[in-house]
Amino acid sequence: MKKLLLLLILSFFSAQGYAGSCPDGSEPVKSVSADGTYFVYNCGGSSNNTSASTNSSSSASKSSSNESSKEIDRFGGISEIPESANPNFETLQYYLYRYLYSFNIHPFCGPDSKELHCENSPPRHSHLIESSENPYQFNSDLREDRYIKQQMQNTALLSYLLYEDGKIVIDEITPEDRFGDMFRDSSKFHSQSVAKTLISYVAGHAICKGYIDSVDSRLNDWPVLENTLYHNQ
Repeated sequence: MKKLLLLLILSFFSAQGYAGSCPDGSEPVKSVSADGTYFVYNCGGSSNNTSASTNSSSSASKSSSNESSKEIDRFGGISEIPESANPNFETLQYYLYRYLYSFNIHPFCGPDSKELHCENSPPRHSHLIESSENPYQFNSDLREDRYIKQQMQNTALLSYLLYEDGKIVIDEITPEDRFGDMFRDSSKFHSQSVAKTLISYVAGHAICKGYIDSVDSRLNDWPVLENTLYHNQ
């Protein structure tokens, strides 16, 4: 297979994680916009708060197709953005902030609550994967793709990787004036289907190369899978 497209379209489904996205490792400071209709998030530094809020508000204005609709949609108080929804920029910012800074806790809030964290419940269905002490070193031959850059500006994409012919050829992350004030290369973001996709990809190649006998074989002889959902499957 010559191409492996790793497209991380993180449209902010149910997530849990944490990150220190500000340059000094601290969390962004949440404040309310001048008109009180949406939140803005700024890194520390009181002298920059006003200008940062202005820039964030300006960015939000450009990103919203309807200038009169800047209110955060809570979708009745549910913890996820519905798949059928078309959230505005302020709503995306709100949910991204919750997912990044809820410290692996599910936040549940009432439909009329304006708090980021209301009633908390313990983390569920999560498995932390530690990094390798000897990670594989990918080769890169990066090129610029105008279409991808445009999508990073106009969509809910947080990052985009294209692996082609044994090399990473496109490596983009959300711009500073989009979600970059919260999401950076060091950010940790809970994945949903990405883990299942990669496991299926590796398992398929292992079967084709004879490491696994067939699709009917039980995955019960690999220590790394013990105590995971994939063990003995």
